[in-house]
Amino acid sequence: MDSDVAPGQIQRTPAHGPHLHHAVPEPREPVVHDLHLLPEYYALVADGTKTIEVRVASPNKLAIRPGDWLRFTSDGTTHVDAEVTRVVRYSSFAELLASEQLAAVNRLTDQAGALRALSDIYPPEREALGALAIEFRGRSVSL
Repeated sequence: MDSDVAPGQIQRTPAHGPHLHHAVPEPREPVVHDLHLLPEYYALVADGTKTIEVRVASPNKLAIRPGDWLRFTSDGTTHVDAEVTRVVRYSSFAELLASEQLAAVNRLTDQAGALRALSDIYPPEREALGALAIEFRGRSVSL
């Protein structure tokens, strides 16, 4: 990989598509990131079928690293905790959805429906920041 690619950036090569530039981050304690979900997506996380969360690549979301924890909430009375296993940055939601397993992102719709749902949540200027696929596992539901 090119040395001028910053950590967390995608390097593109014609034969191999997007790649996350891996750099050894400075050690730190795992961080808990609070994420609010719409009820239909919270239900998918709680039942274990949604294992990839999609967010725009805002500065605070770029801080999420494997080993961190996500605390998903919806109604404010319950939450689901899950460990981050992988974070990949894409240039757009369309690129992300073409590369990731749709069933892990949103099993309730097809790729076009998932793209419409993301566009309803995030305006174009937010998507212009890039898209993150945040994979997680080991959920625990707290009532």
